[in-house]
Amino acid sequence: MSCFRLAPQPTSLLNHVLFLLFLVVFRTESFLATKIIGFSRLFATFEHASLSADDIVAPFAALTARNLTIRLHHKPQQQRRPHTNRKPRGYWSNVSNLEHEVKEFWMERNLTFNFVLLPSESILYFYNRHDLRGAIASLGGREAIASGRPKFRVLPGRWADAVEQYPQLLSSAPELMNRQTLWDVYKQPDDTKRRWEHSCARKEKGYWNITTVYKELYNYTYEYRQQEDRPCIWMPRLSELAAHGRSDLKQAIQRFGGYDSICRRAGMISYTEWAYFEGQLCLLVELKGYLDVYHDGCYKNFPCVSDLERRGYKRLHSLIQYYGGRNFLSLKLGMVQNTQDHGGGNDMGVSFGAFDLELAVKLLEFVRSDQLRKSPPLKQYRVIAMPSSDKLRDRAERGHWMHAKICEYGGYENVARRLGLAI
Repeated sequence: MSCFRLAPQPTSLLNHVLFLLFLVVFRTESFLATKIIGFSRLFATFEHASLSADDIVAPFAALTARNLTIRLHHKPQQQRRPHTNRKPRGYWSNVSNLEHEVKEFWMERNLTFNFVLLPSESILYFYNRHDLRGAIASLGGREAIASGRPKFRVLPGRWADAVEQYPQLLSSAPELMNRQTLWDVYKQPDDTKRRWEHSCARKEKGYWNITTVYKELYNYTYEYRQQEDRPCIWMPRLSELAAHGRSDLKQAIQRFGGYDSICRRAGMISYTEWAYFEGQLCLLVELKGYLDVYHDGCYKNFPCVSDLERRGYKRLHSLIQYYGGRNFLSLKLGMVQNTQDHGGGNDMGVSFGAFDLELAVKLLEFVRSDQLRKSPPLKQYRVIAMPSSDKLRDRAERGHWMHAKICEYGGYENVARRLGLAI
């Protein structure tokens, strides 16, 4: 085997050549984010390592050989609103502060009055002055504030009456010239935040019943299967329905019994069931891909947690922690930990026996592909179950290989317990 060391000067050129070669080959393969991440990590190690030709080609072949795309449905991370310059605590409890802010409000619109004119709620809504609206409400309302205070006056709530009494409102605010009422701004089609705005796609009165709930739910899952390659027998979360613009279906599910009741009666698998299965499959696929790259395809040694963090596999590290930690997973998968890792070694005092990571990945992929072929409603066994021996052996050589491995590792019941599958 011929070995070579990449010189400092040609390193960047060689990296570019290899990366362009990878792009040409990779166009014919399915797009996997894990492949690109794996290749970027490989290129980053070229400059300081002695590499052979096999060392470069082997990880490429291991990653591009896979055509399965696994999508783990993570809960989106909460996005906090930017901090606003709020008034200090107790600021609005002082009427003099309210008087100052109201005068500033009218001066911004080139209006001056010899008295304090309290604007109507519709005007404050129109100009997004919710701070003033809340301050007026906290002090008892406009009438309560103006009562006993001669310098305070109340602007009529009806827009036509307000313009008739104070015609300078139109001259100072051209955007209000052609409006009959200020509330029509909330009836625009592009405004979806007002609860009283009704969509043009709103179902007619009396449309929703238990039959239409099932029909709309099945149609949604069928469409989602075509777009995201997720089995249509998996019940979506209510938050997912709202995020995809199906708040009507979400409200109907809550109205006719709630999530658990509709999921059971519709013959579907609940989110807690399929999310655990999906996450575990993603864990095993990423773990196998990591071992293919950094351990030459040896699935007997569980990787060091410190190596995962150092090489940028934060998602894999998070999944390992979520599904029990390195000690439990190494026992569950029949793997040995590296004693150099902090706390390394299977010191839990239990043993699950021998097992094979490759069998776990192929078996869960088989179960998922079988789930993709099913359609709701499920008549019985609304769980993700272990396939039978007859179903496995019907799948030619791969099925016979999995059947033999399952028998070798303790039978169908033992393997199902390891992988969290129903029996």
